[in-house]
Amino acid sequence: MSQAAIRMQKFGGGTFIIAGILLLAANLFLVVVPPPPTTQAGFVQWLTANKFPMFMANEVLFFATILLVPSFIALGKLLEMGSKVSTFAGMSIVALALPLLTMLIVAQGRLVDPVFNVDLSVDTLKLAFSIFYGGLHAVLLMVGAALFFISFAMRKTVFHPGMVPMGYVTGLLQIAGAYPWLTPVAFNVLVPVSLALWMVLTGTMILRRTP
Repeated sequence: MSQAAIRMQKFGGGTFIIAGILLLAANLFLVVVPPPPTTQAGFVQWLTANKFPMFMANEVLFFATILLVPSFIALGKLLEMGSKVSTFAGMSIVALALPLLTMLIVAQGRLVDPVFNVDLSVDTLKLAFSIFYGGLHAVLLMVGAALFFISFAMRKTVFHPGMVPMGYVTGLLQIAGAYPWLTPVAFNVLVPVSLALWMVLTGTMILRRTP
């Protein structure tokens, strides 16, 4: 392995760890936001009262999404020695999820950041809110499915064997957590914690892997 490839691998492992921590922080900011009221006046008041945590979640999620790109590239390189079909399937789903997540960040940002001081109607704000959480639902389902394929591909590779069942459990939690309006707050906290833990451990193993 060339020195450039080694540096890329180390960089990807480091970004995996940082992205996992940032994703956890973004989700924790969203967890503290209570469900919105259904009335128009109540929705505007709710949006004003929770502007700061939503703004922070949006900013942190933006940087986390950027860091996920080199992270999964480094992971995909190491998984090539395992099941190529599972690696291809898992990485393909990730390649679909990341652009969708990027667009959702833009939609969520419009809720809290004015653009040229143009005010949006309450119905438009509700639409942006619905698009964000509806899209986030799809992203979590995609991440859950991707983790199943990636975990299967981790068998007989440089990763610890325990990462396989851990990936399955983490993927299942992401799918179950794709309905945050139906699950309790404690479970909604557990879902991003499990994903962050998986990402930190994966990044650590990538960093420690001897070329």
